[in-house]
Amino acid sequence: MSDIFKQINEVASFISKEDLDKWVVPKLMEHYFYKLNYLAVKTYGANGVCNSVAKKAFLENAKSEINKAVDTFIFKSEHWKTGRDLNTYLLTSLNRLSDRLISDKDSIKKINIPICPGCKFLDRREYMIQDGQFWRCQNCTSDYNRIRNEISLAKENNNFSLIMKLESRSQMFLAFAKHSRKGYRCGDCARFIPESFNGENGISCPYPDCMFFGDISKLELMSHPVGLSNRTDLSLQTKIESDSGEQEIQDLFIASNVNADSHIEIEQAFSIEYKLLNEVIEEQLKAVKRTNHAGTMLQKVLMYEAYNNMVKSFPEDMVSYLVHRKQASDFPIQSKIFQEYVRLVQESLPYSIVKENSVHEVISLLDPKISLFEGISKFDAIVKLDNTIPNNTKETYTGGRKFKEYGPCFIGMIRDIRDKSTGLSLKHKIKEYSFVKIKMTDDVLPGTQVEVTHYRIPSHYEMGSLVYLQRCRKRIVNSIYFKLHKKRRNPRE
Repeated sequence: MSDIFKQINEVASFISKEDLDKWVVPKLMEHYFYKLNYLAVKTYGANGVCNSVAKKAFLENAKSEINKAVDTFIFKSEHWKTGRDLNTYLLTSLNRLSDRLISDKDSIKKINIPICPGCKFLDRREYMIQDGQFWRCQNCTSDYNRIRNEISLAKENNNFSLIMKLESRSQMFLAFAKHSRKGYRCGDCARFIPESFNGENGISCPYPDCMFFGDISKLELMSHPVGLSNRTDLSLQTKIESDSGEQEIQDLFIASNVNADSHIEIEQAFSIEYKLLNEVIEEQLKAVKRTNHAGTMLQKVLMYEAYNNMVKSFPEDMVSYLVHRKQASDFPIQSKIFQEYVRLVQESLPYSIVKENSVHEVISLLDPKISLFEGISKFDAIVKLDNTIPNNTKETYTGGRKFKEYGPCFIGMIRDIRDKSTGLSLKHKIKEYSFVKIKMTDDVLPGTQVEVTHYRIPSHYEMGSLVYLQRCRKRIVNSIYFKLHKKRRNPRE
């Protein structure tokens, strides 16, 4: 029995109602620290994480619930006299509190809210803000203002080719920065064109890959794109979904300062989680060295070391990814871990492994015995408006019992990117890359034709080295969850 429950049982007959607020409830809140954090995420969280305001709201509810439960247990029903377990009684009360709050939250009706058609074209999801009779997109407004500044600089330098490219890009952002909800279906690309973009001579399609121009009277009406969200209410915890993931209304407000107590609480929680993450990785790394077969041991060790290095380099992102099971960075963190693993393998070359009872010398990243890369791929692509290069790899992966096609192979490691018009390498202008796209620096102009050369990997997480990536992550996540919650993790949680 925990000390707090033993203490309460021993002095139950002497406890006064003043003692509840004075020491009983505070000590119980401290005892249920991890349980309350888990229930807060379960109640108000998304993707395994709960913001600080929602968490505080749940803790206040929990504090009140514990106070009422202890009051009933000690004073009203005097359960302590019959030997009833206070811990079980309180856990039942807290679980019921969470269920009630979830039920209240789920009863909120959903409504459709306009989303920006321009951002939708760029694979972003941004809700519109009503501005009088029109709707405004903050992203398109910001992008339009930025491009106009770039055009002004280009004019000062008499860079007319750059001005033409920028003017073309600015048209779409101008069309959707502030536009009408009423619109029409484009005669060519069938996308939404706002009525407010209609000019004296006709209406043109604002999307950069469409050249349609025509008379508005000959177009059919089209509904504005919308996204499903909760109805407007007075709660700051009302959830909305955007390109950056599910958010709450309060996430759209930026505080000028952080309460000192909140700051300390956040720092303490992060410190505990960061320390625990390092301990778990170190434990599993030692277990691999102690128990694994010589044929795969080095690869598994290097994968854990890749995780370890990433935790040290990006502590906040990795705590979010492995402890809270939420992707925090813009680019998939899995790709970054894999790239670190490839770097460690490359640094280890040459090395020996035992395969089929014989020693094999690994001298190349393409050695089939280490299942790292399938081969070298080349593809042509065009830099998109958001400065990304899509994965146009021609080779695909087909496998499994039903021989399912999983699509183009992933980008494993980039060897080079060349500007097709100049033949010059743009590799030094790679900002970052994932399995499915490459992000270039802002000075690489959209529309640039490039040739990408890379080492490819199968587009399946149960093939090749991605198996180690996934299994290491799963073991780390499950171990952390067990240490925090004292129970095994349900994969769906």
